[in-house]
Amino acid sequence: MLSEGAQQVTVFTVMIRHIKPAAAVKVRVEVLEEAEEWSCMEMLNKEREVLGMFLSGHPLDEFRPELKGFTTVSLAYDDLRKKVDSVVAVGGVVTQMRSIETKRGDTIGVGMIRDFHSEVELFFKKDTWENLRDRISEDDRILVKGLLGYKRDKERKMTEELQITVEEVVQLDTVRESMVNYVHVCMDSVMFSDAFLSKMEEGIQQYVADMGEHSCELVCHVETESGYEHAIVLHKYKLHYTQELLNWLRQDLGIMKLWVSPKVRR
Repeated sequence: MLSEGAQQVTVFTVMIRHIKPAAAVKVRVEVLEEAEEWSCMEMLNKEREVLGMFLSGHPLDEFRPELKGFTTVSLAYDDLRKKVDSVVAVGGVVTQMRSIETKRGDTIGVGMIRDFHSEVELFFKKDTWENLRDRISEDDRILVKGLLGYKRDKERKMTEELQITVEEVVQLDTVRESMVNYVHVCMDSVMFSDAFLSKMEEGIQQYVADMGEHSCELVCHVETESGYEHAIVLHKYKLHYTQELLNWLRQDLGIMKLWVSPKVRR
């Protein structure tokens, strides 16, 4: 037992006495290069790779008006079956696309296209594939026209799988830029008032197309209380069709039911 006033020595005391002042520590800081921001499609594809689904949106969200006005059927299996043996127009995002060499030495194309509901196989004959192979790839959002039928197996027996033999392909960006001739908005007769028309006429001025630009006209579908619908074409205004125009119709005018088409009547 230590007497009063005696200094107690411990292991920690010895260690402290022998510790030398620390030398300056050099820290190497690496500055990361600024990475390019992912495109909408890249971000959605990463979500699907990691989570198995699209989380923040769908690749076709911005093209809902075009899909409604330019397609004749969705890719839901039950809907497609009703159109077998007829020419259809469908839209979607390309999820697969590849070339196949046949036993005869011909090169054909096979791919898959998906919309909000399901997917279907695309088949490109030799001449069609030769013409389109450099203009279509995975992740493209496209409009397809072709003959819908049941797929055959290797023994040429008909299966329950559906397939579209492609005749034409158009990028949905191209549809938006140069093929939309009418923007359709649907409203009930109560909404179609003098005040509403004044607000529409005032705001629509900012979307008038410049001379030489591809333009479209606005078609108002007014639903009456008795169930009739009147289509009123506003020939006075030639509009430049953009996402901003759609946003204005939805947010400022409160029109949620809208679509676009190449003709007055879809």
